Amino acid sequence: MIVRFTKGDRKPDMLTCIRDDGTRTWSPVGAGVGVVHDLTHYAVETTLGFRQAFLGMLEAGRDIEDFGTKEGRKDTYPREALIAESLVGLVQISVTESNPLTIAEIQEQLTAVCTNAGLDAPDIAGVDIERARQTLLDLLVRWRDLPPGASMDLPFPAN
Repeated sequence: MIVRFTKGDRKPDMLTCIRDDGTRTWSPVGAGVGVVHDLTHYAVETTLGFRQAFLGMLEAGRDIEDFGTKEGRKDTYPREALIAESLVGLVQISVTESNPLTIAEIQEQLTAVCTNAGLDAPDIAGVDIERARQTLLDLLVRWRDLPPGASMDLPFPAN
């Protein structure tokens, strides 16, 4: 699958996923934070080899608009997707906040979130979290340097 981030030119930024069979799903993303969040998903999911989280579910045929609470009903997600969402938030904070979280703090907070949700906490090595963080930083530089109207295509899973 190709994960395409398009920088808006007097339009919203866009996330488009083009599956190997040619089908696609797309959505405008919120200004700034939305793109950062989706890039963080890419960094975390590709670094850790997640295939049942956000991008993996899109690759398997789910549409972006299918996520979230619809008509008062909460959606259900695989364990890996729940863990990924928590880790994405923590990695994103560790890169975008002026007082970033340490690797140990990310691991501690991920364990706490998983425990509170009734999930077994994953054993994710600090080196893997650091690789995800560095991948995100590299993607953010590429996004910053992308001119309006241009796209950045990323393979999923990463090669």
